[in-house]
Amino acid sequence: MKRSICAACAVMLSLVMAFSAVADTNLSPEIYEGGIITDESWTYYGYTYGGIGFAVPAECYMYNLTAAEMNAGVILLLGNDDFMLQLRGFEPEQQTYEQFKQKVLETPSAETNIRDINGTEVLTYKNTRANASSELYGIAMTGIDGKMYKVSIFTGDNERFDAEAPVWKIAEIVGATCNVMDYSSFISD
Repeated sequence: MKRSICAACAVMLSLVMAFSAVADTNLSPEIYEGGIITDESWTYYGYTYGGIGFAVPAECYMYNLTAAEMNAGVILLLGNDDFMLQLRGFEPEQQTYEQFKQKVLETPSAETNIRDINGTEVLTYKNTRANASSELYGIAMTGIDGKMYKVSIFTGDNERFDAEAPVWKIAEIVGATCNVMDYSSFISD
């Protein structure tokens, strides 16, 4: 039942996100025009309860979550040969955005960027000491429900993380298209 609700929310969010504007970026105009991914090889995913959304390659698959993953706050796990993405939510007593941001800003191997998206501060960070089993890129923010959400991007099935690996461009686009928005007005009971 919970998976069906999450899947329905992801579908609704993908439709809504297709019409939502997001932050400006330096991505090529044929892919990213006016804040929207215009390339059909990309689609939008997200989590309506937290108001978190982002673009991912359309050719990816969603993993079934285990009970342990769900108990750890994992909401979405998807990927393909080039990347693996995990969306995880944290209750305020577990970790807040400010606590997490402070840790990342103190990490010497984190190349960071902070920007505002729809009135919410969003932290993106790149691991400058990447390896095949580490988080390569991440995005953190507070959702509309007050929880901290973290998007983590890892290598895909090909385990590539060299400078030319597709995972880096995917991570850049996920980070640039990340959005925080209240989608409740788009969802009917």
